[in-house]
Amino acid sequence: MSHESIMQWGMERRIDFIEYLLYWDGKVNRKDITQFFGVSTPQASADIKRYQELAPDNIEYDKSRKCYLASLQFEPKFIKPNAERYLEQLLSDQQTPDTLLHVRNLDHGTLPNIKRSIDADTVRHIVQAIRERQAIEIKYQSFSQPNPSWRWIMPHALGFADKRWHCRSYCENNQDFRDFVLSRILEIRHHKPCEINIAHDYEWHALVTLELSPNPKLSEEQRHAVERDYGMDNGKLQVQMKAALVHYFMQAYNLNAEEPLEKQELALVNREQVKAVQQRLRPEKP
Repeated sequence: MSHESIMQWGMERRIDFIEYLLYWDGKVNRKDITQFFGVSTPQASADIKRYQELAPDNIEYDKSRKCYLASLQFEPKFIKPNAERYLEQLLSDQQTPDTLLHVRNLDHGTLPNIKRSIDADTVRHIVQAIRERQAIEIKYQSFSQPNPSWRWIMPHALGFADKRWHCRSYCENNQDFRDFVLSRILEIRHHKPCEINIAHDYEWHALVTLELSPNPKLSEEQRHAVERDYGMDNGKLQVQMKAALVHYFMQAYNLNAEEPLEKQELALVNREQVKAVQQRLRPEKP
């Protein structure tokens, strides 16, 4: 790539950045550009002038505030505003020209994220076992038993659900495919070749579509609010996921009750269809 092309790409990014600030903050000045991109003040002035040439109806200078403001008729021409990315940026410290995300100081609060402790060596052994198609013997603390026990598992994939990482594996003890929470694997001691065909984990490889709607027990106004919240089309929302992850999704959105509770936002419309698919994908044990 030529030096000229690199410079042109850099200006295009700065033009996008100017419009980004005009859209979200309603104002921009040269200092915003110099601090974010590390360019000179004359270069920042040239960038703003170039934006004025490209979108003259979007920007105007306010002498009293000594900055450029978004005009009343402002319409974005170079960016596609994304509310989710903007709000997510409030929770992140990564504000670089590569991401072109920038959020001025804005008071906000969030629930603390309680991280689960996962041993690096455990993850390394699991990842290697997946890549090499090996079985490993693990000491696992199941919550269905009071004490940990040793078992052989054949991991073939990683999953993240319910705010925790797990490995999708075949369990020799139970003779079926299930999830093992990484933070509950206490020890790993042996490896051996994997003799299980992971294609037989039908729940993992099959996709299921859940059809959601506002809880019919809500008022009409509340149902409309739910439709707007989730971007529903004609009161319906379809979400597709691996069949093995359905129960995590239903738990997260409080969908397990056969009849929606009054305080519940969403209802699962095709519950019987989802149940039938899940039953079909779970082979009977010998």
